[in-house]
Amino acid sequence: MPGVLPVLVSLAALLALNLWPNGRMVVEPYLPALPWLVLGLGLALAWRFNRGRPALALCLLAAGAVPAGWLDLAGQVAHSRELFALLLPASLVVLVWLPERGLISLSGLLRTLGFAGLWATVFTAASFRPDAVRQILDWQPVSSLPFNVVLPSFILLLAWLLLGLLACYGLYRAGGPIEWALAFAALAGTVALYWSWQISPLTWFALVGLAPAIALVEMSHGLAFHDELTGLPGRRALNEALERIAGRYSLAMVDIDHFKQFNDRYGHDVGDQVLKMVAGRLAGVGAGGRAYRYGGEEFTLLFPGRSLATVEQEVDRIRVEVEQAGFILRRRYQRPRNKPAKPKKPREQRRLSVTVSMGVAERKKGEAADQVIKRADQALYRAKKAGRNRVVSA
Repeated sequence: MPGVLPVLVSLAALLALNLWPNGRMVVEPYLPALPWLVLGLGLALAWRFNRGRPALALCLLAAGAVPAGWLDLAGQVAHSRELFALLLPASLVVLVWLPERGLISLSGLLRTLGFAGLWATVFTAASFRPDAVRQILDWQPVSSLPFNVVLPSFILLLAWLLLGLLACYGLYRAGGPIEWALAFAALAGTVALYWSWQISPLTWFALVGLAPAIALVEMSHGLAFHDELTGLPGRRALNEALERIAGRYSLAMVDIDHFKQFNDRYGHDVGDQVLKMVAGRLAGVGAGGRAYRYGGEEFTLLFPGRSLATVEQEVDRIRVEVEQAGFILRRRYQRPRNKPAKPKKPREQRRLSVTVSMGVAERKKGEAADQVIKRADQALYRAKKAGRNRVVSA
């Protein structure tokens, strides 16, 4: 499942320190510096990649460590633990849903001020009216239960349930590494406010903060090696894959025919949809091949360990599949805003023909990767000169 690596690393660190006493004794002298190290590293990565949500999450976790460490025990604000147990997961779940607007921007500044203002307002109100806070937290929908059990505040339970549902739907909607890290931080940070097991609360929060920090690294890796529009590995991933292959391989350079005309006539939105449709078909390539986004409207199919003769049939099958799939052009004016009393018979949707041309080459003994790509490109050029929508071998 994409995006869960930061969560797994943070969770593994938590379990290791709790379940491995000898290991905890080895690293214990360094644990006091861990929160500052994680916070500094995470904020540096957030600044480097201009990501506001992970930076805010780390600051919220740092704030959450305060009541777990000393604020609630000192009694400076009544019911601080319960208030943090409500504000911390709520703020982190909101970050799951908010789009990324950057760290150094007006939007990022307004978000920071908004969260700070909300937290300050809640704690200020609680300091002036602790009796009202206790009355809200102690409210129960029923006076007694048929079984004897001690439950937390009903309001907190209801809030956690709602936040859990919102977090799950947010992950379903856009479950990238940042979103997974934020959702995990909301859960684990709330747990730490009540129970930190065998380690100090500050250490627990520091290890939870590893998730947003590592998510930034994974996100940067994804941006470098994967194409965001099509979801295919990018050109850098192709270059690394070629470097790892020592023996024989074949590759096909694929180009969408007349793609510039799609963009000029129907707009870039339609062009993007065409790119995604073609990428989806190429991603289903067989014969041990893998599809890459080479750049623009050009793609690459790489077949490690395969000869030219063994991949030509599969490459042509993909070409035919793209041609038969076509592309349905849906115009906005075809769907009225208000449902008419007598719906008109729908017009036939316009089906656009999408085809691809391909040039295939097999690596010769001792041949460099750029030479193989060059020969495949030359074969692709001949396919276009011959009328497009065909496969030509080098």
